[in-house]
Amino acid sequence: MPGRWVQNGSGSLVLFLLLLPGVLLAAEGYFQQYVRYQMDAELIPAETAVEGTETLHYVNNSPDTLRELFFHLYFNKFVAHSYRYPDMDYTRAYTEVNSILLQDSTELDFEEDNTLMWVPLEDTLIAPGDTLTLTIDFYSKLPPASGRFGYYGDHFDVGNWYPIPAVYDNRGWHVEQHIDGEFYHEWGDYDVRIRVPKDFVVAATGVLQNPEVLPDSLEYTDRYIPYFHGDDSTTVEYHFIAPRVHDFAFCANPEFVVKEFQVDSVTVKYFLQPYSVDDWQEAMEAGVKAMAFFKEKIGPYPYPEVSVVDGFITAGGIEYPNLVIINDLISQPRYISTTVIHELGHQWFFGLLANNQTRYGWMDESFTSFYEVWATQHIFGPTNNLGHPGSRGAAKWFRFENNAYRDLLLNYFEYALSGKTDPVDLPMNFFQHNRYAPYYDKMAAVLFALRDMLGDSLFTAAIRNYYWKWRFKHPYPEDVMTVFNATTGMELDWFWDEWTRTNWLCDYSVEDVQNTPEGNGYEVKIRLKRQEPIAMPLHLKLTLANGLVRRYRIPIAGMMPRGYRDDDLPAWEIRHREYQTNLSMPSPVRSVEIENARQILDYNSFNDRYGTRWPLHWFWLRRQYRSPYLDGYTVTAYPFAFYNDVDGPMLGIRTVGNTVGRLHRHTAEVLASPRGNYLSAFLDYATPLRSLSPDVDLHLQAFRRAGRVGGTAFLQWDLYQENHRKLWRWITGWEFIRVENPAYSLMPIDKGNTSVLFVEGQRFWRERAYSANSTWWLVRLTTRAAAPGSDFNYYGMHLKGTYFQPLGYVGSLKLELDAGAMFGRVPLQEKYYLGQANAYHMFANPFYRARGTLPFTLFRDGHTYVPGGGNIWASLQTPVQGRLSGNRLLALSGEFALWNPLYYWFSGIPLVRNLNFYLFTHWAQLWQTTPRWNDFVGEAGISVEYDRLPVWLKYFHLDGVRVDFPLWLNKPAEGYSNWAFRWGFQLQFRLFQ
Repeated sequence: MPGRWVQNGSGSLVLFLLLLPGVLLAAEGYFQQYVRYQMDAELIPAETAVEGTETLHYVNNSPDTLRELFFHLYFNKFVAHSYRYPDMDYTRAYTEVNSILLQDSTELDFEEDNTLMWVPLEDTLIAPGDTLTLTIDFYSKLPPASGRFGYYGDHFDVGNWYPIPAVYDNRGWHVEQHIDGEFYHEWGDYDVRIRVPKDFVVAATGVLQNPEVLPDSLEYTDRYIPYFHGDDSTTVEYHFIAPRVHDFAFCANPEFVVKEFQVDSVTVKYFLQPYSVDDWQEAMEAGVKAMAFFKEKIGPYPYPEVSVVDGFITAGGIEYPNLVIINDLISQPRYISTTVIHELGHQWFFGLLANNQTRYGWMDESFTSFYEVWATQHIFGPTNNLGHPGSRGAAKWFRFENNAYRDLLLNYFEYALSGKTDPVDLPMNFFQHNRYAPYYDKMAAVLFALRDMLGDSLFTAAIRNYYWKWRFKHPYPEDVMTVFNATTGMELDWFWDEWTRTNWLCDYSVEDVQNTPEGNGYEVKIRLKRQEPIAMPLHLKLTLANGLVRRYRIPIAGMMPRGYRDDDLPAWEIRHREYQTNLSMPSPVRSVEIENARQILDYNSFNDRYGTRWPLHWFWLRRQYRSPYLDGYTVTAYPFAFYNDVDGPMLGIRTVGNTVGRLHRHTAEVLASPRGNYLSAFLDYATPLRSLSPDVDLHLQAFRRAGRVGGTAFLQWDLYQENHRKLWRWITGWEFIRVENPAYSLMPIDKGNTSVLFVEGQRFWRERAYSANSTWWLVRLTTRAAAPGSDFNYYGMHLKGTYFQPLGYVGSLKLELDAGAMFGRVPLQEKYYLGQANAYHMFANPFYRARGTLPFTLFRDGHTYVPGGGNIWASLQTPVQGRLSGNRLLALSGEFALWNPLYYWFSGIPLVRNLNFYLFTHWAQLWQTTPRWNDFVGEAGISVEYDRLPVWLKYFHLDGVRVDFPLWLNKPAEGYSNWAFRWGFQLQFRLFQ
């Protein structure tokens, strides 16, 4: 246990030196340097900057004489053309070092290389056991709110803001550039004074020494905040002492509401935005319970305080010693709670067990994610602990049970089956694909597999030993592994090696079971196979014909020498992919099942059984397929009804189902007309063809709908690059449609068969990964050609290009180009139309699939339509012009999304608040031979869209409603005006999922 807390830096140094022999002897060759900071800083809101002086006492506990020091300047990753942002031609933030002085005022030279600073010591070497004192003047310009630090208005999240010495340990200097990973710092003591404008509230690492500077009534959301009315040149000074930590961060905001809770001897403080207090009620309680849980399962929290800040970082959350920051944009109370739990877990894994986050990020993220899920189960129950019981109205009928553990496994399985995986044990900057799934999802799932393999008590004993041996130190992966081996009495290196150093998967199958009569019983031969390389101990469940159940374990050969049990079968040698065991049974074995398939992260539930079908989990209305069960197939059934003039009302059922990841997804629908003259059916099935490539999906569709019968079979290959910034998509397949009854169609249509081969290529590019507010391009080329069995001999191609440019608070701009040409005998349903989409594309939208679903007069008069073709919507409201069709098309369109001008006046009214406004212009022409520029038909107008529809409307596949006013038309039909009040609406379609 550490000594008692002291209130000054010199006392902390004495305490550290008393403990130093234990630190040096903790492991062979292990040592860690010691640093002591005295910092005097000022937050300057007008400059969004921190100016300060840092006095650093550096103690060399290594056996080496140091001839240089290195420092991290983390803000410099935001400098123009940095290693992190080589294409950025402006500077968003930086740390400028003005001077570095020795204790005798000698000025030292230094050199900077982006986020690193090199300080040669020349004549001032640091011998083993010596101390060097430096005084550093610096100025740090903060970035706008970013992943880990920044400002937003008058709120400041200030982390990694001062020059921080790089770690020197028994592996040498750790001088990685800061690209996008996290941190690795020396342990030490901090004495920090921070001046801020009067009435600002500051949360920080450590303990506040002068609480009298805090404003009154901090616990009230409606407290008076004089900062906004006074002179902000008046400052106050906050003084914090933080012994035995490895970083210092602070947050400042004049509006903070502070809530305090006690967990044994630890005070948990919440610094909240006033408008967030109600949303944080559950999260505050969850954080308190999590702290108690972590103490029980890991070890005590040795600091007197920890602060949780409702901040404006753009990551979900970020951890610093004694301080965590949560993204204010997280709106769901349950997800605020789980984020708080996760970040508080980092107070142990990183805060106390300070691994190198830059190189071995999985060490803290995986253990933290593991304990986040375990604590979520403990606090909110084992089932539905991620559910939202507050759903009201129609939404409550479609809720589904969701829990953190299954969600974790699903995230891992989806990542594992993507084919875009890397070994876990890589630096963050080395990952070629998803950077986060290996550290968070995969290794947290692996730790659950380890806990299930060892049992709760043995696993917890190992973790607690790891905590007591390595807290206040810098553990490496082998240190974790050594502790687990020593605690469990097992040799577990094989486990860590296969899960951290490879990207292998786990998939066991029961291949065959043979029952042979022998004496008064049966000899049973069971053959198993390891379909993927990962080896794990198995638990088998045998069900006999007489109803008896026998259970056995198959351990890994030679790897768990002291872990054998009475129910063990002969061990499985890891080099062999197949395994056979012979058992004597009093009755034939009816079925064999791998019982712990999900616990060992076996992703394929379809081959885990022999002699019994895989489970089929049925649900009524509940959308459980969004969090499918892991041991079988999950299906949700819905009652459904629709209407058209030909069949009248149609009643039936829909089902949606899937299993892990993208495997075996289906949507099916059957509707019958009470008139008894028509049965409508649809089936869509898709699954990855892993034998070909994880990136290739097979799609099969069959339908009998609205007078048409047909099907489609195609392959889709998606190749993502640079974290989903770029996408190549290729689709190739065959489609067959037979038109049996043209009476259903809203537009002219040819009866007969169309059989078509098609190929589509798509290129997508986004400026920033995972960002909705990002410039993007899309180019798509589609070719179609008649195939055997078609009554129409035709072919053609279509090119579509889209450019999207966000314009900040003003809105966004979208430009589109459509160009196409068809040759041969083209059926009416595939021709281009000047005003809207053709019948072929309308068929995909259930509201326009058949006459009468919407009043036909609205369609006939051009007041409702489906975007497509030339998109000259104004032309639809003339008798002839809007129905013009042709085999050639050239269309251009522009759409400017406006800021909602009604938002501030009527923000309390949801209907008004959620409206989207657009200005649009469309230009198009149809032709047969050569286009002529003066033949373009053009229109312009305004649109209003509402897409926040209630669930009961989305249940009918209605995703949004857009009302368009094409007020100007350059070439109206004879007798019509260029300017006129014209209106129409679109019903936007999306399958209810």
